[in-house]
Amino acid sequence: MKRTIFALIMGLMSYIVASATAETDSITSYEVIQADSLVCHYNHYASGADSLVIVAIKEAFNNIEHLVIPDQIWGHEIQQVSNGAFKNHPNLKSVSMPSHLTSINASAFQNCPQLASVTWPHGSSLGYIGTSAFEDCVALATFPFPASLRGIDNRAFMNTALTELSLPSNLSFVGSECFSGCTGLTEIDLTNTRLSGISYAAFQGCTNVTSVTLPETTSYVGGNAFAGCDKIETVNVLAVSAPYCESTAFSSTVYANATVTYPSGSEASYTSPYQGWMNFASMHSTTHIVDLEGQVTATYYDLSGRRIVAPTPGQVVIEARGTSIRKVLARQASLR
Repeated sequence: MKRTIFALIMGLMSYIVASATAETDSITSYEVIQADSLVCHYNHYASGADSLVIVAIKEAFNNIEHLVIPDQIWGHEIQQVSNGAFKNHPNLKSVSMPSHLTSINASAFQNCPQLASVTWPHGSSLGYIGTSAFEDCVALATFPFPASLRGIDNRAFMNTALTELSLPSNLSFVGSECFSGCTGLTEIDLTNTRLSGISYAAFQGCTNVTSVTLPETTSYVGGNAFAGCDKIETVNVLAVSAPYCESTAFSSTVYANATVTYPSGSEASYTSPYQGWMNFASMHSTTHIVDLEGQVTATYYDLSGRRIVAPTPGQVVIEARGTSIRKVLARQASLR
């Protein structure tokens, strides 16, 4: 029989008070909480901001497949998953996270090759995903990024099976190599984020990506950010002032074959001889969208429902404005 253990942290627990040996002086003491399947530390801070941290899974539960973590243990909210807490667990397939969790730390679930499902309750508090937290989780095709998420550190999702990214509006930082090697991705749309830049090699080796959209908050695109993504056909940049673009951000194949679009009126910024965008053979400003009565439109989609940043001139698309939806006609702005 397939072994399925739901690690509901309940029942009798023993508390062991120990002196703090942490590297930071802020922790004054901690308690070790032995649960049915997990080992936790209840950290006491000088500031009084105590927290419960999952630090390991008991050896007897190394074959666990389905992990369900409750919000609290004896009135203490679970707020963190510690460094390497579930690293290299070969049979873990799903994890249900608690609502009060604020951070998943470095290598917490790294190299869990069967992990395919991570779920959150409504109203998650997660703000941070640490370095290599899910690196090499090769079965992880979807990940519901909570609306509260603000930062994702280096290599957090490197070499996972992600097929789409739905990143939240609060997200302002994505680290180096964060999504490197995610060959299941076909589109990278960062429109709704607050990213100030694209870090070094953040999407390197995402070999099946054909379209990239960078948000209006973008100020730089780092070296090798999209290296090896040779199938990219369009790069849509929403920033009015051209972000600084490293010459190695894209491959020579993309520079030769892809098209960059940028906001109308920003030509001088994007065509400066000091800008990396000039490596692209094809560039033009964003197409104006005008309906049949001549009104400028807002958000728009193709007839299959996919959002469009720069449609083909003459293309009939869908305008969405609040609860109003109608067809509109695209007309060409300026070209270079």
